Amino acid sequence: MYRLYSKFTTRNLSLSCLESGSPSFGHRGNRVGRRAGVVAYLFCVFFVSTATIHAADSTHLRPVPTFVRPLSAPYEARILMMHQPGPGHNRLDIGAEVDILDNVIRTQTDAGIDTAASAEYMRWTFGVDFFTMTRLRSEGNFKFPVETTDFWFGVNGTWTSTATPLSARLRLAHISSHLVDGYADSSGRFVSRLPFVYSREFAEVTVMYDFANVRPYVALTYLWAVQPRIFDRLIPQIGANAQIDLTSALALRAGVDLRWIGIHGHTTMASTAQIGLCTSATASTTVGLDLYRYDGRSIHGMFADLSDHYWGIGASVTF
Repeated sequence: MYRLYSKFTTRNLSLSCLESGSPSFGHRGNRVGRRAGVVAYLFCVFFVSTATIHAADSTHLRPVPTFVRPLSAPYEARILMMHQPGPGHNRLDIGAEVDILDNVIRTQTDAGIDTAASAEYMRWTFGVDFFTMTRLRSEGNFKFPVETTDFWFGVNGTWTSTATPLSARLRLAHISSHLVDGYADSSGRFVSRLPFVYSREFAEVTVMYDFANVRPYVALTYLWAVQPRIFDRLIPQIGANAQIDLTSALALRAGVDLRWIGIHGHTTMASTAQIGLCTSATASTTVGLDLYRYDGRSIHGMFADLSDHYWGIGASVTF
């Protein structure tokens, strides 16, 4: 039997807010005041409950793992500044993935001994991710005209457990892409490539296996709405993360990500690889400096029918 390893405590919340409403407003004012009080009370319950759920993680004696995001997969929330010397481009990613709910549940105990040290735990989270991926052109004199930007927003849920090295994540998201004025000519017209509607809504499932220093994963994306309708609806994906601690504060990390993207029924592979150093700035923030290699269809929707091949060096911050 599953037991929620947190307790919602609301008895200390005052219900006086339910009695709001001035007599000068009559019965209508009282009803409005009561409704506002109910809303305020529910918000108080929600925030107290959420805070209690987060606090529950610190009460058990066994560390409960969190889902580790694919390191080199291009569509992950991060802050990234990358220079691509070959094509003379720069990539700027701005965004973050934030957990709204983080819940730890005790699932079973060993030999019937009901102690925190012997129990198994399961963690599930619910969060949001918002980020942009922008391509800029290097022109010298510290000028970087913005050529295209992709906008991503969505929700996600993750699952991990102390009883198994498997973990999983589900994302539901929307992404759209846009040409920007840095791609236009001197008169402000788009000549070499015209803007078009690029939009997709999709579900992505990722399953990862933890071998301690190496974490392979498989993923599948299903596009249930897409414009233009030239893209295959299924995108398989495999990859792996690897990390070795060099010191207590510095680690060597590497990653590879492979995706198979189909356009008009013709499928090609897009590969991303990176290697670099990282350090934990805080308990939830990682700063890294990495060397990147990318080969395959452009990650930017406005150029999704074209292929990119480049080396890059970049600094990143992930939350």
